[in-house]
Amino acid sequence: MLILGALACLSLGFARAYFLPPVSMGDHAHFTAEVMTLDTPIRLDSGSFRGRVRIKANGQVLQMYAEEFWGERQILAVTGEVRQPRPPLNPGELDFAAVLERQGVAGLLFARSVQTKALLRPTLLSRVRFAMARNIEQLENGPSGLALALALGDRRGLTRAEEDAWRKAGVNHVLSVSGMHVAILAGALYLCLRKVAGFQTSLLGAALFAILYALLLGGVLSAWRAALSFALGAVAKVMLRDTEPINILALVAAAMLLSMPLGAADPGFILSFAATAGLLLLTPSLLAWLPAPKLVKAIVATSLAAQLATAPVVLAFFHAWPLYGLPANLALVPLSSLLVGGAFIIGVFGALPGVGDALVWFFNHLAGFTSLLVNTIADLPFASYHLLSLPVFAILLYYVGLTALPWVRERWGRAGVSLAVVSACTLLVLPTVLYPKDTTITFLAVGNADAIHLAIHGRHYFIDAATREAASRVVVPYLRSQGINTVRAVMITHTHADHVGGLGPLAAAVDVDRVYIGPDGASDFTHAKPLNGSFRMQIGRTSLTAWQSQDSTGDLNHRSVVLWFTEGNFRALFAADIGLPAEQQLRPHLEPVHVLKVAHHGSRTSTGAEFLRATSPLVAVVTVGPNRYGHPDPSVVARLDAVQAMVKRTDAGAIRIRVRPTTYHVYVYRYGRWQRVRTYALRNLAEGPTIQTAIVGLCPLWH
Repeated sequence: MLILGALACLSLGFARAYFLPPVSMGDHAHFTAEVMTLDTPIRLDSGSFRGRVRIKANGQVLQMYAEEFWGERQILAVTGEVRQPRPPLNPGELDFAAVLERQGVAGLLFARSVQTKALLRPTLLSRVRFAMARNIEQLENGPSGLALALALGDRRGLTRAEEDAWRKAGVNHVLSVSGMHVAILAGALYLCLRKVAGFQTSLLGAALFAILYALLLGGVLSAWRAALSFALGAVAKVMLRDTEPINILALVAAAMLLSMPLGAADPGFILSFAATAGLLLLTPSLLAWLPAPKLVKAIVATSLAAQLATAPVVLAFFHAWPLYGLPANLALVPLSSLLVGGAFIIGVFGALPGVGDALVWFFNHLAGFTSLLVNTIADLPFASYHLLSLPVFAILLYYVGLTALPWVRERWGRAGVSLAVVSACTLLVLPTVLYPKDTTITFLAVGNADAIHLAIHGRHYFIDAATREAASRVVVPYLRSQGINTVRAVMITHTHADHVGGLGPLAAAVDVDRVYIGPDGASDFTHAKPLNGSFRMQIGRTSLTAWQSQDSTGDLNHRSVVLWFTEGNFRALFAADIGLPAEQQLRPHLEPVHVLKVAHHGSRTSTGAEFLRATSPLVAVVTVGPNRYGHPDPSVVARLDAVQAMVKRTDAGAIRIRVRPTTYHVYVYRYGRWQRVRTYALRNLAEGPTIQTAIVGLCPLWH
C-alpha cells in the first residue's frame, strides 16, 4: 500500500505539472500594479534590492528588482518593466528561467518607482524570524553571516568568497539547512524534554518542533524533507509500529512532489534525497569495510556514503568535485553540532543580558576557528577539481552498482567493497579522461565582448577573456562544465575591458600557465608576456600566428592583435577589433579562410569588402550581444552575404567549430544542447568549398 500511495502521489504531481504549468507573464515594457511583498529583500552587489512580490489583481508572483528597500508584507504601487529571463546561451550557464519556474515565479520586475500604500501586520513566524535575525546580528560581521545561514538558511550575510571556500572544501552542505540541522536541533530538544516528560510526549514534541522549524525557514526543500521524515518516524514509534526508513523517505519524496512537481528538477531536492538514501543504504556496508576507531569510522562512512550517492548529481549540476571533502568533513562534522546549536541558541536567547554576551563570545571564536580551517582546506592545490558530468546511461549504471553494494559486501567482504568504491570513482572520471580530443573552437556568448576557447589535442587555450562580470557568470561555469582545470595560455588581443576584464576571474578559477597581453599591456599578472606581431605558437600540427598593424592614430582597436589559426588544411582568422585602416595594412598577408571571427562585433568601421574578398570566409562568427552601437551593422552583414559566408551570431547562443581530419562541423548551443547546423568537407580552399551535409543534429550536452 505504501508503494501504491507513493506512486499515486507522484502521478498526481506530474499530472499537475503537465496540465497546470506556471503561467508566464511575458514581457511588458510599461507595467503598473499593486503588489504585496512576500519576503525581506536581499541587497545585491550593485546596491539594488531583490525580492519576491505577488500581484494583487491575479496572484502571480514576480521577482522584483528596485533601488529602494522594502519590508515584508507591504502593499506597494510599482511601475516598471516585466521581462522573461533568457534561456542559457552557453554550456554550464545557469538556466535562470527554469529556476524561476520551479519557484512559481512568472517573470522579472524591474521597478522604476516604488510607493508604499499599506503595511500589513507581520505573521507570527515572520516576527520570530526577525527577532532571531536581530539577535544573531550581535555577532561580528563574519560570524553573523555564518550564524544566519546555519540557523535560518539565510546566506545574505556571506560573501561570495566565503561561499566559494566552503564549496571548495567540500563542506557546503553544512551551510544548507538540511537533515543534519533538523536532527541536531530536534534531537537536542528531545533529550531535554526526556528530563521532564515521557517518551511519547518528548518524541511528539520534537516532531512538532521539526515541522515548525521548517515553516520558519519557508520553502527550504531539504529542511522540509528532514522535518517530514522525522515527524513520520516519530509518529510510527509512538504508535509502536516498525519503520523502514527508506520507505518513509520515498513517501516524503512523493508527497513533496505532489505539492511541487517541478522539484524533481531542483538540485537541492535531488541532492537532499540522494544523500539521505545513500546514508541509509550504503553506510552499513562502509562501516563494516572501514578499519578505524568507532567515531572516525562513523564520520568517514557517513561522509563517503553521502558523497558517493550524490556524486553524479553534483557533477551534473555543478561540474566540480571537492578532492578534500572526506578529510574536511572529518574535521568539520564534529564541530557542526556546536555551530548549528550555538547559532540557533543565540537567535533565541541572544537578547538575554549576560547569557547572550557569553554565547556571542563563544560563537565568535568558534566561527573564527572554523572559517580559518575551511579557508586553509579550500586554498590547498586542486581543492575543487572540474569533471565532466556522466551521460544518462552511465548514471544509471552507477546507481545500479551502488544499490548492489550490500550484496557485494555479503559475498566478497572487504575486497568486494574496495573494488566497488574504486570502480565508482573510476566511472566518475571516465568521461573527462575519454573526452574527444578533436580540435574545437568555441565562441562563447558573453554579450558584446570576446571569449574564445581553443581545445587543441586535449590542451586548452583562450583568446580574450570577456568582461569581468561575463567571465564570472559565463566563462567560469563553462570551464567547469567542460572539465577544464588548466588553461595553457590566455592571449589578450588588446586591453579594452571587453577583452581583458575577465582575466582575473578566469585565472582564479583554473590554473593559467601563461598570459600574453597585447597593446597597452598593463596587467596584474607580473609574468605576462607581450602579444605582438612576432608571436608564434606551435601545438603539434596546429599553429597560431599573430599579425599586428602599425597604426599611428593611437586607436587601440586598430592595434589589436590578429591571430591566424591553422591545422592541416583548416584555416581560421580571429580579427580582434581591427578597423578598415588595419585591414588595409594586413591586406598583403591575407589568405582565404574557413572561419572568420568578424572584427569589432560587426562594427561598420570594420570588415571591408576588400578584406572579405581576400579572406573569402565560409563561416563568419559575430561575437555580439545587446548593445547601443547597432552591432552588427547591416552593411557588414550585407558584405558577408555578398561573399556567401554563413553568418552566425553569439547573441543566439555559443558557436562551436569542431575540426576533424577531413571535415569540420558548425554547432550552435540551444536549449541545453549543441545542435549541428552544417558540416563542410575539409579541402584546400583553392579547390572551392564543399558542403557535406546541412542536416541539423543534436550533440550530447557533455560534448
